[in-house]
Amino acid sequence: MGIFGTTSPKFVYAHGEGGEVTVNLPYSTIVTSEPATDYVEQKSALSGDRTFLPRGTHWVVEIKINLWKHTTSPTPGEQYAAITAYKGMLVSLWLHADGEQFYKSAGVDALFLLREITPSFITDTDFKDVILLRFESTDTILQA
Repeated sequence: MGIFGTTSPKFVYAHGEGGEVTVNLPYSTIVTSEPATDYVEQKSALSGDRTFLPRGTHWVVEIKINLWKHTTSPTPGEQYAAITAYKGMLVSLWLHADGEQFYKSAGVDALFLLREITPSFITDTDFKDVILLRFESTDTILQA
C-alpha cells in the first residue's frame, strides 16, 4: 500500500465549478515530481554582495502514459484526443486519484498548466506509442 495513494494519476478541469471534467491517466508512470523555487537576487551597489530571497516554490510534474496498453474503450486514439483537448488549460492535479491533490499556500486547490504533450514511442520492434505530459503549477505550492 502506498503512503500517498495507489491508483494512477488524474487531472480535473474546472474543479469545484459547474461542468467539472475528470480525466484519469491509467497505464502511466510519474517521471518527475519536483519543486522549482524562484529566487529574487538583491545585489549591493557598494560591495557587490548578493542575497537571494525565495519568492515561492512551484511544482513541475511529468507523466508518461503508455497509450499502447489501451486495448478497449478508450482506445489509444480516444485517450490521446481526450488529453490533448486540455493542452494549455488550467487543471487540478492528483498524482494518485485516491490520494491528495496539490494545494497552494492559501490551502485551496493549486492549478497546473498542461504545458506540453509530447508523443513518442518505445524503441523496440513494435514501436509502442507513449505520450509525455508536462504540468507546471501556476501558484506557489503548499504541499505535494
